[in-house]
Amino acid sequence: MIKDFKKVKDDLKNYYINNNKKFWNRQRMNQIIKKTLNKTKYFWLLIIILLILTIKPDDKILSSKFSFIYTIYAPQLILFLLFTSLFVVVALVFFTYITDEYNNYLSRTYKSFLKIMKLFISFSVLALLILIANAQVYYINNLLIPPLESCTYYDFYGHELFASEKIGECPALRNLEVIYDVEVFDKVTIKFGVLMSNKYTSYEYVYDDKKIVKQSKSIYELIKNEYDNFNLEVINYRKPNRETIIVDIYNENEFISQRISITGNTKTNTEIVSRLNDNNEIVVTFDDHIYDEFLPVELYRFIKSENQIKLDHQYTLTKVDNESNTMIEKYDSIFYDQAIINLSFAEYNYFRVEDEIFPILSSLTNYNGVNYQYRVNSINEDVDYIDQKANNTLIYRNIIENNEIGFRVMHYSYRRDKKGKFININTLNQDDYCYANNYLKTDFDYIDITNSRNITFCGENLFYTINPILLEY
Repeated sequence: MIKDFKKVKDDLKNYYINNNKKFWNRQRMNQIIKKTLNKTKYFWLLIIILLILTIKPDDKILSSKFSFIYTIYAPQLILFLLFTSLFVVVALVFFTYITDEYNNYLSRTYKSFLKIMKLFISFSVLALLILIANAQVYYINNLLIPPLESCTYYDFYGHELFASEKIGECPALRNLEVIYDVEVFDKVTIKFGVLMSNKYTSYEYVYDDKKIVKQSKSIYELIKNEYDNFNLEVINYRKPNRETIIVDIYNENEFISQRISITGNTKTNTEIVSRLNDNNEIVVTFDDHIYDEFLPVELYRFIKSENQIKLDHQYTLTKVDNESNTMIEKYDSIFYDQAIINLSFAEYNYFRVEDEIFPILSSLTNYNGVNYQYRVNSINEDVDYIDQKANNTLIYRNIIENNEIGFRVMHYSYRRDKKGKFININTLNQDDYCYANNYLKTDFDYIDITNSRNITFCGENLFYTINPILLEY
C-alpha cells in the first residue's frame, strides 16, 4: 500500500509539473461532486421530505400492547435507514466518478489509485455508519422512547395493591397466589412478594364482597448474599423486621380500621373509626393504644354533599409524655384551615378493564393552577392506555397490562426540555413526580377524605376508589 501511495503521489506531481496546475483542482472536484449529487438526487429529495415530516418528535411511538417493546414511529425509522443507504450510495457513486476521472488522465498508476480509494472509501463509510448509528441511538433514547417513572399494580376491583418505590423500576410480583374460598362466595385471598434493593416485602389481601377486609405487609431486610441468591424458603423461616396488619370492618353507617404495627419487639395498635351520628354528620375518631391514658380523639366531623365536604371540626392532635411533660408527637390538620373541601374539579367516567367497569379519571380542571386532561384509549372496548396532559401537552402515558390478579399500569413520562428531549427523571425533585414515591402509605390511611395524594404536582388517582371513611361502600 505504501508503494501504491508513492506511485500515485509521483504521478500527481508529474501532472502538476507538466500542466502547471493540480490534478485535483477545485473545478474538477466540483464537477465530480455535481455528478454525484445529480446521480443521487432522488435519494436527497426523499430524505428532505421525510425530514420535514419528522422534524418534531412524535408522541405516538410506544406500543400500547407491550409496554417493554418499543415500536419506532415509521417515518423516523425510514429516515435513518435512508440516511444510511444514502451515504453508502453516495460513497459508491463518488468512488466511481473519481476513479474514472483519474483513469482518463493517469491510467499508468490507475490500479494503485484504485487500491488507495477502496481503502479510503471503506474507512469513510465505516466511520459514517458509526456516527449514524450513534445518532440513531441518541435520537431514539432522548426523543422517541419515554422513560419509565414507575408502575402500579391493581386488583380486578380497582384497589391499588403495590406501587414501585424506586424511580425508573417496575419489579415483578413473586410467589403470586390467588386463593378462592370454596365455602364463601366472593371471598378471595391474594398473596405476592416484591424483591427490591435490600429488602423483600410480602403482601396479603383478603377480600369479601369485592372489599378488602384484611391486608398485611411484612418486610424482611436482606444482606447482599441473600439478595443475590434469593431463596424464599429461607426467608419464610425468619421473623420479619417490620410487619403491619390492617383489619377493616364495614358496618352500616360505621367503618372501623384496626392496625397492628410490629417492629422488632415493639407492638403498637391504632384504630380509626368513622361513624354517622344522629345529626347526619360523619365523625372520624383516632385511638392510639400505646398509652393507656390516650383515649379516642375526634379528628374531625363533616357533612358530605354531592360535590363538597363541609368540615364542622378540624384538629390538632398532640401527645404529651406525662412524666417529662414533653411533646411526643403532633399531628396537625391536613386540611389547612379549610371549611369547605370542593370535590367537583375531578371528573371520572366509566370504562371497561378486563370485563370489570372502573371509574377512570377523565379531566382535572384547574388543579394547582394547571388544567389537566385525560384521554382514555381503548381496543375492543377494553382500556389500553390513558394519556395525561397538562394544558394540552402530553406529560404521561399510562399503559395498562392485564395479569393474574388484575392489571399493571406502567407510568411513562413524556415531559420534555426546551430542546425537545425527554427530561431525565432521575434529575427531578420528589415533588415533581406524578406517580413515583407518591403512593407510599402512612399510619394515617383513609384520613385524607379528599382522596388526594397530597402532592403539589398532578392531582387525583387514575382510578377512583371510594374512601371508606365517607361510608359509601
